[in-house]
Amino acid sequence: QLPREAGNVQRILGIVPQNATFYENLTAWDNLAVFADFSGIPQQKKRFHIGKVLTRMQLLKHGQSRVSTFSADMKRRLALGCALLTEPPLLYLDELTAGIDMQQRFALWDYVRTLRTLHKTCVIATSSFEEACTLCDRIALMVAGRLLTIDVPAQFKQCYGDIAIELELSRPFTSFRELNTLQGVKKSWSSSLSLTCVGASPRVRPLPSDGLSQEPGA
Repeated sequence: QLPREAGNVQRILGIVPQNATFYENLTAWDNLAVFADFSGIPQQKKRFHIGKVLTRMQLLKHGQSRVSTFSADMKRRLALGCALLTEPPLLYLDELTAGIDMQQRFALWDYVRTLRTLHKTCVIATSSFEEACTLCDRIALMVAGRLLTIDVPAQFKQCYGDIAIELELSRPFTSFRELNTLQGVKKSWSSSLSLTCVGASPRVRPLPSDGLSQEPGA
């Protein structure tokens, strides 16, 4: 029935893709104006909606700046603003904080939490276990396009969660080989000036694989 209901779906759903594209040589305001035209927002209401979105996303003072000058964090906020232009009750957020450093990521998380007060329902696709546990009331685990399990965050953390330590650094970290050889350390990675180190919890059991297997050496 989706093809027949495409218009109704468009009215209730706002989408923030992982790799949102903009007219880089246009300003943030102009990009929102183009999106408003595509979305069918009446001309007499367009200016009001754009101003409200830029204020919500803390981009009002950058409204007349070209998007080509924006940081990754600002572009993610602009993408979220585009999705909110039509005031949809349902939002789909695809890897909202991918490629964003820790400080900006927490700021985006705070804003997503405020969407509850606006009576929005968010469906979040993320590869970050921490993000899912922080933002979601229920978590669904999918492998190879198949739904394996669904539960509340507390149960996921008890059954499958590793111990993760995230640090803010004064300079880039490069000694991953030494760090990853320490007993109990499963993996570590760095993004900008943040370092994440993951160690297995003694109570953790492997994630369900639903019969999926790997070839030897994979």
